[in-house]
Amino acid sequence: MLGNTNPFPLSVRNLDQRVGNARIKDFLYMLAARDYSVDIYDFNIKALDTTNIWSVAAGGGATTWAVRAEAGGWIRGVTGVTTACAGLQIYQPQKYWTGTSKAGVAFLWRSNVVQGVTCEMGFVDALPAINTTVINDPTAVATFNTAVDVAMFLYRQAGNATAAPDQVGLYAANSSAATTQRSLQTTATLGAKPGPVADTEHFVAIEIDGTTVKCWIGDSEKPLVLSAAITAANGVLPFFAVKGNNSTSKNVDLDTIATWSGRLG
Repeated sequence: MLGNTNPFPLSVRNLDQRVGNARIKDFLYMLAARDYSVDIYDFNIKALDTTNIWSVAAGGGATTWAVRAEAGGWIRGVTGVTTACAGLQIYQPQKYWTGTSKAGVAFLWRSNVVQGVTCEMGFVDALPAINTTVINDPTAVATFNTAVDVAMFLYRQAGNATAAPDQVGLYAANSSAATTQRSLQTTATLGAKPGPVADTEHFVAIEIDGTTVKCWIGDSEKPLVLSAAITAANGVLPFFAVKGNNSTSKNVDLDTIATWSGRLG
């Protein structure tokens, strides 16, 4: 194992020799170079800290996030069975993250049903009411509810079990411009099947670097990129939100959330 063969502290040289180009190398580089502050939340055994770290919300018909009795560390939320009360949110309330500090957030998540669900995750400056999605009508010219500075991934499927997702991709907006940008995930842009698979862990990472937003999805090494997309100095918070779009509840599980930010000085 890497930890048994490398001296402490981790060195960039040893990573180059032993890890190759795997995605995990990007995260290990952060630790090895000591240029980033990284926090990894695995939700293993301990109760979810909704006082010091996380804020959570659940619609009237939804079941809020709770730690699972399952190896590896998971939390689960269950959406409601009507769209009026189906929402779930988890977020860190302090807006410490900025493009100036090159902030990032990554999620490992899964849902037992991927039809009839909207999943949103990434960075926003403010979240709407619990049963309102962040993004409004993503199939047209997208607008946002409450949020102004936005860098987020969206997966939305309206409800037909055989239909393709309505939208899968990266959206961004900022307080200095009225135009919303989007970059959609397709087989042409990423060479992978868009969207998650039921009961299968799905990876999404978003990084804001100055005014540029990058999003890595699934097992693709090529990110979606939007330039001049967000105001670099404006504070945003990491979040994950989900809402059911039909009359079936969904189990939505989070395995891990990682956040990082460049150290200054």
